Amino acid sequence: MQNYLLRLRIRHAMDLLLLPDYANHTIEDIAGASGFKAMRTFNRNFRELVKMTPTEFRQQKSVL
Repeated sequence: MQNYLLRLRIRHAMDLLLLPDYANHTIEDIAGASGFKAMRTFNRNFRELVKMTPTEFRQQKSVL
C-alpha cells in the first residue's frame, strides 16, 4: 500500500512538472504539493522511480 501511494505522489509531481501553470513553481513547491515534506525524500524517490531528477525530467520534457 505504501509503495502504491508513493507512486501516486510521484505521478502527481510528474504531472505538475509538465503543466504550464507550474512552470514558474520551484521543485520544492511541487514536492510539497505532492505530499512530500522533505526534499531529500522527494528527490530520492523521484530518481528511483523515474530514473532522473525532477529538474532533469522538467528540462527534458519541456524540450519535447
